Amino acid sequence: NQDNESQIDYHFLLGFYYRNGDKMDEAERHFLNVLEIDEYHSRTKRELVNVYLRKGEYMKALRWAEDNYNRFKTNILHIQAYFTCLIKKNDKDEFDLDKINELLHNASKSLDKKANDVIREMKAEFDFYINNDANRAINTLIESLRFNSNNYFAFRALLEIYKRKNLFAEMEDLMKQYPNLLEFD
Repeated sequence: NQDNESQIDYHFLLGFYYRNGDKMDEAERHFLNVLEIDEYHSRTKRELVNVYLRKGEYMKALRWAEDNYNRFKTNILHIQAYFTCLIKKNDKDEFDLDKINELLHNASKSLDKKANDVIREMKAEFDFYINNDANRAINTLIESLRFNSNNYFAFRALLEIYKRKNLFAEMEDLMKQYPNLLEFD
């Protein structure tokens, strides 16, 4: 009904506003309000995944990311979100590893214009989190940023790797080199 639609729009836009303003708790509250009205609202689930990923709450994000992926298996953003949750999971089992490989495979078939950037980032994270090859991951992401200086996905992944490896000077250099990407982070 019309009232539900306007409530959904209201809470979604406020959630989006707060997420972009780095007020994750407020954003989460508004996105959960949307899902109380429409439990299938996939854009809201995607935004909620972004909120939880930003807060480093990968297991909270996992449920929503998996649900969106299972409903829209060809959407590159849903593939990436689910991949990010699984790849950062501490105790990955065989199911997780199989799913990670499935997600990489599905991403490689995507025709989305963002797919090439997303796939490079996913492969780099795979190298870092699964193959324990930080140098290869870092080189892939640096190359990605050289290829596309607006690649937020590579920037975010590289910052995270530098942080996990305590490479703070490299983090600072990266932020100085790509100040335009900081506003999204």
